[in-house]
Amino acid sequence: MPGSFSYNGNTLSAADATTGWSNDMTSFAAGDDFTANRRQGSNLLEFDSNSTGWKYIRYDNSSGIDLTNNDVTFWFYYTAKSEQVLASANSVVFRAYSDATPGSNYSEWDLTGHVTGNLFEPLIASWNRFIVSGSNPTRTGGTGATLTSVRHFEIRFNFNAANTQQGDPDLGFDWLKYGNQIEVTAGTSSSPADFASMDDWDRIGTNPATDPDYGICRKKDIFIDLWSGVSIGDGSTATYFASENEFIFNNQFSEDCQHDWVVKSPATLRLGILDETGTEDYSINGCIMAVRENPIDGESVTPLADFTVNSGATLLAYATKFYRWDTIDIDGDADIRDCDFDSNNSILLNNSSIEIRNTKFHDPSGSGYIGEIQTAPQTLENVRIFNCVRGFHFKASMTVVGYMATDNTYDIVGDNSLTITLVNSEFDKDKILQV
Repeated sequence: MPGSFSYNGNTLSAADATTGWSNDMTSFAAGDDFTANRRQGSNLLEFDSNSTGWKYIRYDNSSGIDLTNNDVTFWFYYTAKSEQVLASANSVVFRAYSDATPGSNYSEWDLTGHVTGNLFEPLIASWNRFIVSGSNPTRTGGTGATLTSVRHFEIRFNFNAANTQQGDPDLGFDWLKYGNQIEVTAGTSSSPADFASMDDWDRIGTNPATDPDYGICRKKDIFIDLWSGVSIGDGSTATYFASENEFIFNNQFSEDCQHDWVVKSPATLRLGILDETGTEDYSINGCIMAVRENPIDGESVTPLADFTVNSGATLLAYATKFYRWDTIDIDGDADIRDCDFDSNNSILLNNSSIEIRNTKFHDPSGSGYIGEIQTAPQTLENVRIFNCVRGFHFKASMTVVGYMATDNTYDIVGDNSLTITLVNSEFDKDKILQV
């Protein structure tokens, strides 16, 4: 498997034992009845209730976790028999307490629509991965929890019938953890790391004790579902990651926990292919890099995830669409051809080795500039800017061959005393703003 992957997650409880847990279930114990399906470690927690109403299992963490900057995730095992004992809707909620002793002050999330891989659907008779992050609880009790220091993590289940049957417990729980970013290292241009290998890494392997199922990357055919930020490289290891002909959906659950992408020096990220076999170069097999607006049913999330290429890193983007990112900040090298930057808040270009050809920039989500050119790029050729309040803000003198600007309030914005030479360009001379 090309590439090496890791998650910056920290395990709160492997759920291999009841240590650190409290509950009001009829039975609650570490076991291995669902061994073939456990998500991590040697055991999981198994439980059920012989009475109706809301019951809980609770993990206590004395140090306090900042929930606003992390995703808290866990696996919940739901058997077919559970349909007889759990309420059909709103049957699982997550509570966070910041007080030393859990009381009336809490923040609570309805987990009905938080099942990854099964969005907007009820619980399924298998493993369901739940995820909670940020400051958008469904409701709060009392004054709510201080989400920067959560000390108690409670999962509540609504039993609408008592379990009086014999046999295995109805419910299982495994691996409570928190984090927000996948890190990719290794891979070469001839054997790059890719989403297929990331998906293989993410799913449970042949050894459940050591091979975790994070549930944060799922590849199905050409569709990629990401539930985490991604770091290409660690800042020191040579890394090469490539994606071709793939729709990459970056899911963000709250405005406070950003699932950012960053390419770190000396890593390379390639999206699409530059075909150099003929007399002319062609961009083929491009991707869509999109931040999903509302990945959770019924919750409105403004995309705030950033896409950053650090100094010393390289972005190769061919026939690729970047959609709904907050800030796209390119401080490293870049070869961008035949791309489409659509509905992003801001684009920052700050490297003299950047080359951009035959690319569209339009419909920014913010009300300011489409972006800033902070350092004159090596090439800015045949770019089209439209449906903007303001086009590119030039902050350095440069020559542009083919600057096509239409349907903007201001086509060009330039700092005072700059020289901007536009060759074979089209714009409205009355829409030039000097600042």
